[in-house]
Order: sequence, then C-alpha cells, then structure tokens
Amino acid sequence: MPAIGGESALLMVSGASIRLHGAATHVEACHIAAEEVRRIAKLDGVMIYQFASDWSGEVIAEARDAAMPSYLGLHFPASDIPVQARRLYRSNPIRMIVSVDYEPSPLIHPPSAIGTAPIDLSFSILRSVSPIHLEYLRNMGVGASMSVSVLRDGELWGLIACHHRTAKHVGYELRQACELVARFLAAQMEALDKLARAGRKAKVEELRAQLADEIASGHTVAQAIERQGDRLLQLPSAIGFAMVLPDAVARVGHCPEQSIMNGLSSWLASRQDDAVFQTDRIGELYEPAASHAETFSGLMAVPLARPHESHLIWCRPEQAQTVQWAGNPAKPVDQRADASQLYPRQSFKAWTEEMRGRSLPWSVQDVSAAEQLRDIVLDLMLREKDDLTRQNLRLIHSMHELETFLYVASHDINEPLRQMEMLMSLARRCVAPHQAEEAAEYFQDFGTLSKHLRSLVTSLADFARLGRSEVNFGPVDLAELLRAVVQQLEQRIVLANAAIVIGDLPQVHGERDQLHQVFVNLLGNALKYRDLERPIQISVTSEPVRSTRASEQGAAAGMVSIVVRDNGIGFDPQFSDRIFKPFERLHPRERYEGSGLGLSICRRIVERHGGRIEARGELGQGAQFRLRLKTEPAPRALLEPRDPNAASP
Repeated sequence: MPAIGGESALLMVSGASIRLHGAATHVEACHIAAEEVRRIAKLDGVMIYQFASDWSGEVIAEARDAAMPSYLGLHFPASDIPVQARRLYRSNPIRMIVSVDYEPSPLIHPPSAIGTAPIDLSFSILRSVSPIHLEYLRNMGVGASMSVSVLRDGELWGLIACHHRTAKHVGYELRQACELVARFLAAQMEALDKLARAGRKAKVEELRAQLADEIASGHTVAQAIERQGDRLLQLPSAIGFAMVLPDAVARVGHCPEQSIMNGLSSWLASRQDDAVFQTDRIGELYEPAASHAETFSGLMAVPLARPHESHLIWCRPEQAQTVQWAGNPAKPVDQRADASQLYPRQSFKAWTEEMRGRSLPWSVQDVSAAEQLRDIVLDLMLREKDDLTRQNLRLIHSMHELETFLYVASHDINEPLRQMEMLMSLARRCVAPHQAEEAAEYFQDFGTLSKHLRSLVTSLADFARLGRSEVNFGPVDLAELLRAVVQQLEQRIVLANAAIVIGDLPQVHGERDQLHQVFVNLLGNALKYRDLERPIQISVTSEPVRSTRASEQGAAAGMVSIVVRDNGIGFDPQFSDRIFKPFERLHPRERYEGSGLGLSICRRIVERHGGRIEARGELGQGAQFRLRLKTEPAPRALLEPRDPNAASP
C-alpha cells in the first residue's frame, strides 16, 4: 500500500473535525470519532473506551465490520489496564502493536553501560509490550492493535482502542491523524461541557433572582427554597432536596423524614470537611439510609457554614442496573497451575451483574451546581440576617420607647388612683343610713375595679422596669429562694389546701430578685388556676439539660432545667406559646383575676438570664413550665489546671 502524504492525511482530519464539530452529545461525538479513526487507519474495529472513577471502563461507542465481535456497552475491570499502563497512556498518547505474534528483540547494552540506569523507552513506538497483554489480544482474536489516548485537562479520560484481525502497520502520518482526531474529540466534549455549563449558569442566575424576589416579598430563606423547590431539584437532577439547619429542616420533593435528615447532617458534620460530599451508594456508608434505597441511594451534600451542622442535601433514587462485564470481573486473570505466573482471561463473553442500592453517579457539573447554590443560599441568609438585625434594632428602639412610656404612665396613674380611692373612702362615710345597703354594692364594685387597676399598674411598672434596670448576676441558691417564695405565698397556700413538693434544686447564675419574681408568678398561677374538685399539688424539681446535636452539647453542659408542675385546670396545648404574650388570657377574667402580664414578665426575665421558658398543658390535667437556666460557674481555681511544678499545700 502506498504511503499517504501529509496533504491526504490533513484532508482526512479536516473531514473528521467538521463532523465532530457538529456533534450534539458526548456519545454522538464518540461514535463519529470511532468511525473517522477506522476510516483513516483502515482498521477492522475501533472502540471508544471511557474510564470510570474506579478505573474500570465501558465501551460507549464503536465502529466495526460485521466479522468483528461487538463490545458496545460492555464493562471491563480496572485490572485489564493496570496503573502502570495508564501512566504510560497519559504521557505517550499512541501505542501500536503491528503483530501480536512478533518476537521481541533484546536491547543490548555496551560493556561501558553496564551498571547504569536502563534506557527509558516510554516514548518509543518500537517498545515491546507485556507478553500477558499479547495473550490477552490473542484471546480476543486480534492480530494487531493501536491505542490512542483521550486526555482531558491533562488527565486520562479514555482510549480509542483499535483492533485488526491480522497484522497491520499504521504509518506515521496516519497515526498522527488519529491522534488529532482524539484531540478534536476531547475539544468537542469540552465545548459541549462549556455549553452545558453556560446553560446551567443561566438557570442558576434565574434561580438566584427568583429566590431574591421571594425574600423581598417577605418570605424567609427556608420558605423561599420550598416555593422554588422544583428549580432546586432540576439543576443537579435530583428527586429530593433538603436544607438542614440546626433548628429547622426545609424539604422539597422525595426526601426521608426529618429525623433521618438531621442524623445525616450530624454524620456529615463529624467529617469536618468543607468540600462537596457525593456518593452513589449512601446506604453503604450511613446505615440508617439503607432502608430508604428506593428514594435515597445517591446523596450530594454541601456544608453551609462551620461547625457544618447546616447542609444543602440532594437525593437520588436507586437506579437498579444490569451491568454487562466482558467476562467475570471477579476473575480478571486466569489462574493456571503455575501460581507464580499471571495469565489473561480466556473468555470475553458477557457476564451479567445486577447492582442494587446505587443511584446514577453525580457529575462534575452537578458538584459545580451544588457549590453555586451554596453561594446563593449563603448570600440570601446573610441578607436575611442583616434585615433581621435592622428590624431588631428598630424593635429594640421601639421597645425602649414603650418601656419609658409604661414606666412614666404607671407612676402617673398611681397618684390619681390613690386620690380616687381616698375620695371613695370619704364618700362611704357621707352615705345616709337608709342608703347604706344600696351604696355598699357600688362601693364593692369600685373596690374590685380599683384592685384590678392597681394590679395592672404594678405589672406595667414591673414589665417596664425589666428593660431599664441593671442586672447584677451572681450565685442564687434556688432551694433557699423557693423557701422564701413559699413563705411569701403561705396564706394563699393554706387557703387553697395546696401540697407543694420542692426537690433538690441547684445553685444557678442569675439575679435573685428577678428569679424570685418568676417563681412567685409561676406558683401563684398554679394556686390560682386550680381544680376545685381535687386538692392542688405543685412540684418544683430540677433535671439535666440534654441535647442530641453536637453543636448544642457544650452549651447544654452549663444549663439546668427547673420544672414547675401542677394538677390544675391546665390549658389547650395549641396555646403553649400564646400564653407568654402580653395581655393574652386563656380563661375568663370574671373567674380568674390578673393583669395578663405575669407570664410575659417571666419569659422576659428568663431570656435576660440567657435561658428560655416553655409551657405544656392538657385541659383538666394540669400545666408544666420548664425553665432552662445557667448553672453557677465553678470558681476559676477549679477551672484552671494546676501548675505541676507548684509546691503541694
């Protein structure tokens, strides 16, 4: 066969370039490349072989004559192309075996070169290959082969594997033309990726605008994400999405229940990794997810912020697949009698393996989309935080003005109230004897209203004073404080025939007078809202604070729960938070007197102490109030390690 000149080879490559430029997908480009290489080199069969992340490979395109067996869709184990061979493919893009039956010729060193380093033949086209590889090709029925590397970003993406049934020499110009086809293939795939990235970026920016509009409309970030959930699922092509925060979970699509997502977020946090985490088989890594394989086999997660207990998580379902291997992948080599020698496998017939518990793998583009969405969500959360900060400052200013008004108003009302009560006392003396019985009813109503008004003014003054007075924190013995509270309420306790049990209470860090006011209000309410059909029982106990979240465990260690329980009339559980709002009343004023500010004052005092108060109730069963307070810090000498060189006392 006459040699083909450079001009002819250039024309061949030009045609291949034009065809590849028109490819719309990676697979189409690979089929075109296989056809063009076969046409240029005049070979019996050409395959495009793509490496997976574990270096196993799959034939994704081929061009062959009818006599050549088809390998399209077959998978080959990583051992078929070992690491040293892959290293050579990355540095030397072309490898050719003219005949699998060639006899290698030894390279003879001159006497003067004995003892020196061997000659590096990595870039030599005449370099001999492993006899195992030659037998591998014979087992495939191949007489000659040529491989061309497909490199992307300097890394080995795949191979153009060429086979011929008989011996075949491909000239230098044609080999270079085939290498150019491989380069054009890589360039076209990169161009398609850039096009896909541009389209994805446009969708990301559109999502950013939509989420910003949601925030501007008054929605929180979590609400905005739920409202734009379909877009969040489309970008990385998932069926479920969740934003897991320490105190909330926003879920979209098909996601496991909140407890699974919280546990998963804690498990991810334990890895302490800022990078995107992605796997197509989460059930093998995180056991609780294994039972959700149908909807939750693949996972991609990106941390939002340290300490990594906030994540964006995408879920993919199980993609049960039947993989066709070119022979049993568990037996990549033939073990013969001589155990010291490795032999290539004899059969390339398809061997079927069913794979369960795996999803479709996440692509580089999916990971990039996750990183972009993280930036968007963080930006929106910071914007939301800034808005909340500004609103809080305005609220603080408004609250300060309201406190000032209440403080002044409560003092201004006290004086005319005292004068009204004095005038009413004088009027009572001036009533004629024959009108005394009729007037007594009016005086009694006035006394009731006056008492209620004085209670309201006192509560308003207490409420306003909380924001104006300085708090001097220190150790507070709760056991001693409760004894004082019981003594103060002794008359009411006796009248109600109440039984009060005080458990072992710790020392806490706080302001004694304000904590005294809290427990006077709580025990006073228990006495007020008692069930007249049964004796009232009240208990005050302490419990340790426990948290399942790693980020809260340190804070929980310095806290204690104080629980006040009663068996009174209770309240509807749906009003557990409402009862702490100012002037909210769940029971009629005619039966139960009060200003409606007592529990609001309790919450404000507890929050000023760095704690919180919660209420639980059942109608007819009683109420429970749980206060979380800081324990008294240990003396500094107990916290600091002692100098080992210091003298013993």
